[in-house]
Amino acid sequence: MQLDTETCKQIASAISGLKGSVSYGYPSLQARHAQIQAKLDALESFFRKLAELGENNENKLSSTQKIHVANQPGLVYNGAYTGSVSGLASGRTASAIGAASYAVGAASAAYKNDYISAYGAVSALEANAQGKAYLRLVKDKKFDPKLDVEASANAHLAGIEGKAKIGNDLINAEVGAAAEIGAVYGQAQATFSKDEQVINAQVGAAAARGECSLAFELADAKVTVGLSGSVGSVEAGFRYANEPGHWEISTNGALFAGGGVRIQVEY
Repeated sequence: MQLDTETCKQIASAISGLKGSVSYGYPSLQARHAQIQAKLDALESFFRKLAELGENNENKLSSTQKIHVANQPGLVYNGAYTGSVSGLASGRTASAIGAASYAVGAASAAYKNDYISAYGAVSALEANAQGKAYLRLVKDKKFDPKLDVEASANAHLAGIEGKAKIGNDLINAEVGAAAEIGAVYGQAQATFSKDEQVINAQVGAAAARGECSLAFELADAKVTVGLSGSVGSVEAGFRYANEPGHWEISTNGALFAGGGVRIQVEY
């Protein structure tokens, strides 16, 4: 399911524009008017909350430091841009997304028949980076610029990835795993608007780190359970935030062997 949070915000603003205070001489009409206003309030709140939840979920997913293993040597890059001047003037958001990867050595292999498919890749001396930016100029018909920028990068001495799937389009199971040796990685995020300024960065290195996942798909629903971990890791981070009612500046560092679990449902 794809959700355009800016559209949700525009719907909420349109609903807000329908609200108004009117005085009627008949109590029954006044009560009916109050009920309509309450329904409009509830609808506006629903769409604003939906947009907030969608953006928070996207931020959490984008902050997951995924392992990337190239399937061919050399440079690979791609990018996309959406938005226009007229769209920015009307309150929509412009976005730019790009990614690049370079590997000195890489190879891959794949197998597929009616019920089984498998894929594997290995790489050596690989580096990759990805980033995205969002720009908004108008909010609720007022000039209220906001810029969000996110970027991440990682490199490794050697990496390996494998996936296998069994079943058909109706019901199937999929397992995947990836690992890196001699990995370094980092990510950064910045938000600038009149109400908030946030800068957040994290860098790390690991002697070895890996992840694996098991997914089940039934009809239009897919559930993925993933595990991730690292050995001999060191991480350091910095955060500055100036938000409404909140100000923060912090640093952190750790030397550890860590792991985590994530669950994702798609429908």
